[in-house]
Amino acid sequence: MELWQLFTAEEEYRASLKDRYGRAPYWASKNRTVFTPVISEYLLQNGLRPHYPGNKKFAVCLTHDIDMLYNNISRKQLAKNGAKSLVTLNLQNLSKNLQAGLRKRINPHFHIAETLKIEKKYEAKSSSYFLSLSKEEEDFNYDLSEISEIFDAIAKSNGEVGLHGGHLASNNISKIRQEKEKLEAAIGRSVDGYRSHYLKFNTPSTWEHLETLNFKYDTTYGFADCAGFRNGMCHPFQPYSLEKKAFLNIVELPLVIMDNTLWKYMNLNEAGQFELCKQLIDTVARNNGVLTLLWHNTQMQGHPGLLYDAILKYANEKEAWMTTGNEIVDFWKENKFHEVTKNIFEELKNNRLPV
Repeated sequence: MELWQLFTAEEEYRASLKDRYGRAPYWASKNRTVFTPVISEYLLQNGLRPHYPGNKKFAVCLTHDIDMLYNNISRKQLAKNGAKSLVTLNLQNLSKNLQAGLRKRINPHFHIAETLKIEKKYEAKSSSYFLSLSKEEEDFNYDLSEISEIFDAIAKSNGEVGLHGGHLASNNISKIRQEKEKLEAAIGRSVDGYRSHYLKFNTPSTWEHLETLNFKYDTTYGFADCAGFRNGMCHPFQPYSLEKKAFLNIVELPLVIMDNTLWKYMNLNEAGQFELCKQLIDTVARNNGVLTLLWHNTQMQGHPGLLYDAILKYANEKEAWMTTGNEIVDFWKENKFHEVTKNIFEELKNNRLPV
């Protein structure tokens, strides 16, 4: 594989092997250097000199996918409550039980407060991506109109609210538009950042849809089944469409680590999870890059919560700038780093350099 092929994800344009969610998996990729950002290394060798606020050498983009805020009432308990109401002919209670089953019960452990508390300790900020679904859609769990206090808490922490596109959105521009408008109406401001639910992504059409809808950036692009650098990048980049033969007007913040990847897909033990995270942080720091970390709000209790704290502590000791996707993209563009990388890529496109 050549560097240009890796950067543009050429193999994904014709990929026939996908997982059950329609994603391009690491096990089917020809990228065998996934723990080394070989494209970013090439950029640094050819003139990219990134820096960050406060003389920080690298950045960590902290992100959260808000899949759940409520607990489901179990079917067994719902049936028990319903039967009791029928026996006593208490139709009002029966109606309440049915509504409870549909609306669900809030779980304080799924709230954002604990996450923000950990981040405040390290003077960090984060981006939270919310589903914008209707009640009949798969994985609907909360109504955006009922969680204004969560949006207020995020705003108070100077965090960012972005869109977490639903199951049907990644390859459907109308669906993305509908979900974006619904979220913007709920928070009263524009939405700049995007990540697909389950990391569903179609190369390059998802980028093209987001560009059309004026999203500033995406941060879906990473392997679900393996941490690391999907297309060899640990820096923000503008994707190149091989079909349009042009760079797209959207920035990708490549996803490097997702919480579930560590234990669900890679089957790492607790010590191994932290060691890999430290290794990837060290790698990004050496390359003056950006490490995007995805930690679900439902993974803040027990070991996952302790691991999140440990990762932030380690990154803080390495003097990382830990902030939102929006701030990183704005800083990257203000300093013209995206123009520098595009110029280097134009030269790379004409060469046939092997990985």
